[in-house]
Amino acid sequence: YPWVRDAFLSKEDESNGDLYVYDAIFIRYNATEAENIGAGQPLHRDLGYVSVNIMLNSQDEFNGGGTFFENQLLPVVLNGGDGTSNDIQPLKPLGPGHAIAHYSSDRHAGSATFDGVRDILVLFVAAAAAAERAPKWEVAARLKSKARTYCSDASSIDEQLLCRVRHHRLAIKQVPSDGEAWHYLGMALLDYHSYEVALQQQQQDCTKILSILRLAISCLEEATTYTPCDGRLQN
Repeated sequence: YPWVRDAFLSKEDESNGDLYVYDAIFIRYNATEAENIGAGQPLHRDLGYVSVNIMLNSQDEFNGGGTFFENQLLPVVLNGGDGTSNDIQPLKPLGPGHAIAHYSSDRHAGSATFDGVRDILVLFVAAAAAAERAPKWEVAARLKSKARTYCSDASSIDEQLLCRVRHHRLAIKQVPSDGEAWHYLGMALLDYHSYEVALQQQQQDCTKILSILRLAISCLEEATTYTPCDGRLQN
């Protein structure tokens, strides 16, 4: 744990807590079973504070693979889309037994393995919070992931939408720099705006729906400051 603490946890307000493996997973990327598309994973975030990706077999046993990070596109984004991303390559450990580590909240993908089999072990490391409270990142992650499921039980569409808004506001309260939470809050507000538009078509009162729309846009703009490479914000 020492190098994980030195590299990452000094920036965390709960860094005095003990480190522990929150979860672990063995992943086999089998190019044969994936046929012509390669074996990989789409962009995602992990549930943890730091993810450690350990290489288990030799590079000689497969072609392709590695971990691509969304923020590798940052130079292209900051240049207004000018330039090329052809030179951006996925990152790989040096060899078997070596590892790369990153914040679990960083969006990343398992780049396609086109030939052979690539085996990795991923450890999700967390820091215990003080007074046995759940770490803020875990609270925020669970609020985001459970919003739609939990809120679908609300008695009306209005309450379902407002429930989603509350979930993502609480996630932001836990981690104010969580760009994904700002994104989800903006989208929940856009859905609420569409609902209010349909509801108030005959009332001809635009004040409320315009306020909701402005708030949604401001949330999405806030999201771009924290996750400027998230392609979902460009749609």
